Amino acid sequence: MEKKHLIEKYLEGDLKGINLKIIEIKLRSNKKFQKRINIYKEIDKIMRVHLMVSDAEIEMKEKKLDILASNFIADWFSSNNEDKSIEKFLKFSLS
Repeated sequence: MEKKHLIEKYLEGDLKGINLKIIEIKLRSNKKFQKRINIYKEIDKIMRVHLMVSDAEIEMKEKKLDILASNFIADWFSSNNEDKSIEKFLKFSLS
């Protein structure tokens, strides 16, 4: 197994068997490797938090856009526009 792949699997908690034992032994016996793994853990933690926040922000923005679009459509069709056709609405809203 490739070294990078092993570390990723270890960080994700998916490493098992002899490969897990090798990483555990290396962590106990090699301080430089231990520091590297700790850095990977910190980066992984930051990335996971960032991705969670980003997904939540995207979802919130999508909801706001849906509300704005609904309000815009309702306003358009309830206004005093003479021509309330879909074509005119789309042309206006996309410009």
